Order: sequence, then C-alpha cells, then structure tokens
Amino acid sequence: MSESVLKTLQKLISYWKSREVCEKERLYFLYEDMGLSSGRPFSARLAADIGLGYLVFGLLEEDDVILKKSVQILRYVLDQQHLSGAFEWNLPDPIAGPGNPVKDQVDLATVLDVYYYFSASGVMDGSLLQDVQRSTRRAIGYLRQHAITVYPGVIKKRDYGPAYSSTVDVLNGDAMVVAAYTRASQLLDDSALLNEAKPYLHNLLDRFGAHYPGWWPYSERLPDRADTSVQRPGISLFFQAMILLYLEPYYRITHNQQLESVMREGLLSLSTATSAYGTIQYAYESRQEFINRPNVMLPACMLALHDIMNCQPFISSRMKFITERLVTDDGIVYDDNGGQTGELWRIWLMSDLALYLLYSTQFGRGGEVCMNQ
Repeated sequence: MSESVLKTLQKLISYWKSREVCEKERLYFLYEDMGLSSGRPFSARLAADIGLGYLVFGLLEEDDVILKKSVQILRYVLDQQHLSGAFEWNLPDPIAGPGNPVKDQVDLATVLDVYYYFSASGVMDGSLLQDVQRSTRRAIGYLRQHAITVYPGVIKKRDYGPAYSSTVDVLNGDAMVVAAYTRASQLLDDSALLNEAKPYLHNLLDRFGAHYPGWWPYSERLPDRADTSVQRPGISLFFQAMILLYLEPYYRITHNQQLESVMREGLLSLSTATSAYGTIQYAYESRQEFINRPNVMLPACMLALHDIMNCQPFISSRMKFITERLVTDDGIVYDDNGGQTGELWRIWLMSDLALYLLYSTQFGRGGEVCMNQ
C-alpha cells in the first residue's frame, strides 16, 4: 500500500512543480482558486504542508533535487513568521473580513510539526537548524503572551486581536497547542515545555464525551460549555481524527495512560463511521465542508495509533479508494462522489499522504523514516 501512496504523492508533486515560484533560494506558490486570495502567496502553514510532501518524497525516492526544493520551501515558511511569533491564516475569514489575515494556532502547530520532521531528516545545515530553533522560540513566546485565555486549557484558536475576547472553545485548537509544545520540546531539547501542554491536555481529557459519548464536541460556548452546533450531533470525524493525530507525539513521550484510554475510545468511535470498502459514513460529520472530501486524516491517525487499536482493514481499503479513484495522473483531486475539489484539498492531501508514509510500518514511526536515510 505504501508504494501506491508514494506514487499518488508523486502525482501531486508533479502538479505543484508546475506552479513553483523561486526567488532568492525561497520556493513558494500562489493561490489560484481561493476567491479574493487568488494571486497571493500561500500562508506559511499551507506552504509547510506542501514542503512536507516534498521532503518525504525526496527522502523515500532519494531525490536530491526535490529535497533541495523542500528546504527552499522551508526557508519561505521561516520568512513568513509574524513579528509577534505567530503564523497567519491569510485566506478569507468571516470575522476578520476579506484581506485581513488572522493569527491561527492550527497554522502555528502545523509549522512546528513540519519543523520537527525537517530537523529529524538531516537535510538542514547547522545555520538553518538554528533559524528553525529561533522561529520555534518565537512561536512559543507568542502562545504564552497573546494566545492564552482566562479559561484554563483553552487557547484562542484564531487570534483576532485584543478587541475580541474568547467566547468559544474550538477543541482542535487546544490539541494543536499540545502538539506545538510537544514539538518545541523536541526541537529545543527542553522537556519542561511539556508541562506547558498539560492544561490543554487536561481540558481535552475533561471535554471528551461531555456531550456525545466517545466524541469530542466540535466547539463549546464559554463559559457555560454549551454545545454550539447548529446541526446535531455537534461532532466532526475530520476534527476528531485531527485531534488524535496531533496528540500522538505527546502520548509517545509521556505514555499518559488516561490519554491512551481516551484515544482508544476515540478511535473506536471513528471506526463506527467507516466501511470495509474505504468509504466514510458522513452522518457523523457536522461540518458540511468536510463531507465526501478526500479524507486521509482518518486512516493517518489510525495508522499512527495502530498499537492502541488495530484498524488496518479500513486503513487499507480507504487508501486503496483514494489512490485508485481520487487522484489523476496530472494531480487533479476528486471527492468521494467524483466531483473535482478545490486547491485547499489538494494542499491538505499532499501533507496527509506524507504523514501516512511517515507513520507507515514499512518506513518507520514518526520521524524515524527521516533519520534512517
């Protein structure tokens, strides 16, 4: 299965190669179908998603040209960090309005996660590693100074500035902060940073099953913790898989038994929404934008946590479904019903396939693929 996934990743890389813009040893891409953002450079997070795909493909295929390009993308990502240390979401946002970027903690944690894989790969020279470490310190400084809320373990998932107080806890944002502190602890060799992740972890453990047994709610109103969903149940397959995947690095370091128990129950809930044919039951997805999309987050999180719960039949069938039916030779991506998806899903599929390969038992867990090259 890993071979077919690698070939699918190659199709996407061939597509992105046609859109590369290179300036001063920085490689980046311009939006094409993102509405008002078309023609603007990608955010750091989305560039990092593509950079991870280049990195993993280059390592597994021993392709020095692609590896060099992955480093050029990384340099672009470093340049995009805000002066505050944050990373911005520069796509249209309903609160910020057109053309107004917001500081997004999912972006920050994704970038630090990608930093970790680059660090483990050995492709960076000493000065670039130092740049990554400086960027990591600035990102953590931003979380400490600007992203915290008055509610313990609740982060501002999107930071619209001091004029906007936190009225909602979006749970996947808290999980991404756990991931950010975990990756920072590895990048900076500072285990004390794991302690700063604990309040967010405790909040996630407390809220699991609070409204729907076996599920995290998508979001809760503050301070009364009411379910905010308009369409019930207020759960999300995509976000549950994302939370599990990004809590995995913390679990591997700490071996937290309560977290392991919650992860097992969360995986069991996800498994009820899958079929032996690689399809997903979207009755469990309250977010309309995720329904029938080329979702690799589910099999990726299941593979990452396969020692907690074995979901191999669905993993194999889902990846077969995606590699054989959803990506054309020229890198066009379709949804589960055969409709063409937009640019954002082509970007996310790139990084999700790379994560799948990193967690593949054939190549090793986490960053080990990189270190073993």
